[in-house]
Amino acid sequence: MNRIVIPFNMGDDNIPKITAPVLIISGDNDGMDKIELAKKYKLLGGGVAAGMQPMPKSHLAIVPNQDHVGLMTQTIFGYWIFLE
Repeated sequence: MNRIVIPFNMGDDNIPKITAPVLIISGDNDGMDKIELAKKYKLLGGGVAAGMQPMPKSHLAIVPNQDHVGLMTQTIFGYWIFLE
C-alpha cells in the first residue's frame, strides 16, 4: 500500500493569525534550527524590546542541556507530577 505523505506546513502567512498564546519550547541540543524558532516567535509577536512595548502573549523557551527526547520526557514527567 503506497501512501502519499504531505509534510505539514502552516505557512508563515498563517502564523500571525493565531490568536491564542503560544509557548515554543526547545532544548538547546535538540536539533531544531533556533533561527527558525526565533522567526516563528517573531511572527507570533515576540522579539520586542523589553520595556519599550507591551510584552507579547506568546513565549519562547530554550532549555539548556536538553535534547529533543530528554525535553519531552521531562515535560511529560513534570506534567504527570503536576496532575498527582
